[in-house]
Amino acid sequence: MNDFDRRQSRMILDAISDFRQSRDPDEMWSHVHKSLAPFGVGGLWYGFEMMPQSGSYWRDHKSGLMLESLRSGYVEAKIATGMADADFYYQAAKCNPAPIIWGDLSLSDDADEQERRSFEVDCDFGILTGATLPASFADGFGASAFSVHTPDLSFAGFDRMWRENGEAIRQIACAFDICMREDHMPDFFPLSPREQEILLRLTEGLRPQQIAFLLSLHEGTVEKHIESARRKLKAATVTQAVATALIFGLIAP
Repeated sequence: MNDFDRRQSRMILDAISDFRQSRDPDEMWSHVHKSLAPFGVGGLWYGFEMMPQSGSYWRDHKSGLMLESLRSGYVEAKIATGMADADFYYQAAKCNPAPIIWGDLSLSDDADEQERRSFEVDCDFGILTGATLPASFADGFGASAFSVHTPDLSFAGFDRMWRENGEAIRQIACAFDICMREDHMPDFFPLSPREQEILLRLTEGLRPQQIAFLLSLHEGTVEKHIESARRKLKAATVTQAVATALIFGLIAP
């Protein structure tokens, strides 16, 4: 191992150590910015969600999380114009496990009209060079993506940087994703122990009346816990709430 490889290995190990010692998501978010800054990364976009299942009753409802540190107003502009879901790299990340290097979509034959309009928003805010790193979890029922933006690099400059540092960036992003989901999921979905227990009983096929009898509670109390859990999980239905809790590792059968 040469000096360059040793330095990168040390950076990766230091980042993982910082992530594991982070007390909350904000501290982790700060650490990942610090870890990636030496590579010229100046903005991040991270999120995870349930993957919509074809033919499923929850395919039109999203449960998940998004964090970002891109230019002020950028994400709001994407959402306001309806372009967030049409983002070319967001769509590609759902079906491609390999790193996706951003390019000039005005030169692409693969982008459709809506994706080109989304790219125009990118151009307006100067969000052009970077990469999106997809991942899946929970046997493919959950998906995450970590995007890095390098505001001071051209497309050619980013390609050169990525050839040298892409694997280190990928490993840091992967470690961040795993640590965030394993260590801090309850920070985003703060289910109470009783709500977790009742959702777990629902996975066993028990009805609220049966759960109430088992836990020595009133049926109305059980129903209130279920409704509270559904709201916290941003779920449209109780079934979706149970699925979200399972996929995000908030309950374990």
